[in-house]
Amino acid sequence: MRSSFVVMILAILWGVPCRAQFTLPGVEEFDVTAADITVAVGQSFSLPIMIETDDPVTWLGLFVNNDPSQCEPTIFEPGAGVLGYEAQHGSVPCDVGISPDHVFISMGGFFPPYDSDVYGSELIVLEYQITAAEPGTTTVEILDAYTMLPAATVTVTIVDEASRFVRGDLDGDSSCTVADVINLLQLTFVAGETTDCWDSADVDDNGSIDIADTVRLLQELFGEPSTLMEPCNLDETSDTLPECERTDCT
Repeated sequence: MRSSFVVMILAILWGVPCRAQFTLPGVEEFDVTAADITVAVGQSFSLPIMIETDDPVTWLGLFVNNDPSQCEPTIFEPGAGVLGYEAQHGSVPCDVGISPDHVFISMGGFFPPYDSDVYGSELIVLEYQITAAEPGTTTVEILDAYTMLPAATVTVTIVDEASRFVRGDLDGDSSCTVADVINLLQLTFVAGETTDCWDSADVDDNGSIDIADTVRLLQELFGEPSTLMEPCNLDETSDTLPECERTDCT
């Protein structure tokens, strides 16, 4: 009861209504995940927070802590899962409070209860601005707002001048064509072949170059395209591939 009261007071002090008003939570269980981020000094990044409900829940609450000398939260948007729920059942009572060193999230009053298997896992998307002046690493820690126990930790790698590239664009012309398929096959099977941007050859973004990348590139060219091939990506996946050397992506 005491922890519930603390959560309610914090929500009243810091909450910014995004749909309606705060409702007192009960004990609910759900798993939280969020992917690690790579971002350049002075840039911003989006942090989607994903949840998996073991059983349908009526309330979801999180504290998201950060080091304001490295990055600061700026804005938020409801995640695709919440929007999917609202499309079927109407608006969700929601409070989100943003301060330089944390974000408080309370979404309560899910009636019927929220089931991530039905509506989706994306709870909220937070936008952060890098405040660090130099490269380094920092973390964004996500806590269960009811228990205040850690639920997930995001590692944010801040790089000096991140190269941008089109995934699948091996020849560097800012587009994906059959010529890139040929180049990728040569890179995969011909000894001594190299490229100035190994990340562009890692089409499926799993940290290695193999035949699966060629299959994925062919699917992108002749099947259903995905957001993986968006122009001028930063490589936000940690891997052992050499840094991309391209600087003129348009």
